[in-house]
Amino acid sequence: MTLQQPYLTRLKAVALLLLLFGGALALRPFLTSPGPLLAQLSSELGIEVQALGWLTSMPMLLMGVGALTASWLPKRLSSLPGVALSLGLLTLALVLRARVTMPLLWLSTLLAGLAVAWMQLQLPGLIKQHFAGHLPVLMGGYSALLMGGGALGAGVTPWLMTLFSEGASVLALWALPCIPVLLLALWLARRDSQPTVSRVAPLTEGSIVSTSGEDNPAPAKPSLSWRRAKAWSLLLSFGLINGGYASLVAWLPLSYQKLGMSQLASGRLVALMALAQMFSALTLPLLAGRFAGKQAKADRRPWLWLALIAQLVGFMALALWPQGAPVLWSLLLGVGLGGSFSLTLLLVHEEYRGAEQTASLSAMVQGGGFLLAALPPLILPPLLLDGAAPVMQSSTDFAPLWLLHWLFVLVVTVLCFGFGPSGLPARRVTDEQQRVSKVHAQ
Repeated sequence: MTLQQPYLTRLKAVALLLLLFGGALALRPFLTSPGPLLAQLSSELGIEVQALGWLTSMPMLLMGVGALTASWLPKRLSSLPGVALSLGLLTLALVLRARVTMPLLWLSTLLAGLAVAWMQLQLPGLIKQHFAGHLPVLMGGYSALLMGGGALGAGVTPWLMTLFSEGASVLALWALPCIPVLLLALWLARRDSQPTVSRVAPLTEGSIVSTSGEDNPAPAKPSLSWRRAKAWSLLLSFGLINGGYASLVAWLPLSYQKLGMSQLASGRLVALMALAQMFSALTLPLLAGRFAGKQAKADRRPWLWLALIAQLVGFMALALWPQGAPVLWSLLLGVGLGGSFSLTLLLVHEEYRGAEQTASLSAMVQGGGFLLAALPPLILPPLLLDGAAPVMQSSTDFAPLWLLHWLFVLVVTVLCFGFGPSGLPARRVTDEQQRVSKVHAQ
């Protein structure tokens, strides 16, 4: 090994981390930025606000479809090339929003939804391939920045409206932060395609597994995972948790506006919830990893139960006593949602040692989960809205929705009993072991 190679190893490790965290920040602004501008977009496009609600719901559906179809991508587009392709597609989709036409708006939503679906499968896989020794910490950081990107989209967009007159032009500005991340992904993909004689030395012991193309397999088609009860439990949990997040983003501000709260104050509740999500998504996996130590069978359930209890308290409070402490309820829900999201992803990526089967399970859980998560926000709009004007007169009318999500969280709490470490080593087979078993089976 030359003297230059360790330097290049450190450089690539830093570049990978920048790509992972920059990509995570880029995944959500396209989804949350239209919300504050729905009224203006409705005026510019000449359609009802109710129809524009699909700008949030459609991407959730597309993220589910995209995750399920990601395994069909050619092997050469896996991992770093796949991230570069997805970032390019996302950047193009956001640029298309600069023109105020309904067809281009729907086309951009379609492209962005599929791009994000593929990329959010690849990024956690990169964490496992290159930083397996720091999986809980980096998965928590990834989840936190994912939610931070959503908070930026919702919080910065209204400020950008003071600089630009057209809402669509503001939406297109979110393509700018994607460009440097895209260039970084292209550089890494080009380096990754170059043949290497030996594995690159790790930045720190146990932190980097490999950077050769051999260890970046394309996602396996989800055949084995679909036959396992635990995989279905993870899918249901992921979907119900994200369904609660989608409903809160869509209806929490309106529910408090019906109680007399201003738009600015009700929007601040969502921002506080997002900040709590970031904190919880980062700290709970970190605590789970720290207290597990070097145990071969780490039990993540106590931390997941803690996050679920926070959600149970928050949803019940919204249903029965919404005016009691709105800030506290928002913080509790943020802590619960952020911790549940990141810990569920951690469980998915700890289930198998092999990258192929991990990608298979991740595609199933995220694909089916996002399809499920898109349903709750779509259940009530026909009942809540008459054209562009809300017909509800009281926030108490939202109580059935919050109680429904309370029941969903209770279901996840029960399913969590099956997420223990017992029996996992027998299922944690490597890709090489699977290939050998297939050869013997033939």
